[in-house]
Amino acid sequence: MARIMAVLGNGGSSADHSVTLLTPAGMANSLADPVVKPMTGLGDSAFVAGGWNAPCISGFNGAPIGRTRRWYGESGSYGWSGHGGSLAYFNTQHNLGIGWTITGMALSARSYDKRAQMALMDVLQALE
Repeated sequence: MARIMAVLGNGGSSADHSVTLLTPAGMANSLADPVVKPMTGLGDSAFVAGGWNAPCISGFNGAPIGRTRRWYGESGSYGWSGHGGSLAYFNTQHNLGIGWTITGMALSARSYDKRAQMALMDVLQALE
């Protein structure tokens, strides 16, 4: 998962261009046409044509947009964090991709595991 997110964060190709998942046009198409829809128990979420969540557009998990942008980045951020602590995230503005999987499920949708989110915030702060 981390390698796929890294390739997506780099615009669809690996840093050394030995792997291409999406052409530049394919990447642009996959990030187009965001649609905001309510997710049961999670509030509004924006999804782009590629199916990725775009938390910088609508917020996520019921959090206000300002807090969500602090968690995931101001723009170019796509992905999600799961209730068990997993994270699939890429940011096209920073050529960054992260994949993190943790075993363990939180008790409810409102008490999800925040470890991955805290790690992502640390990474984004380091980029500033």
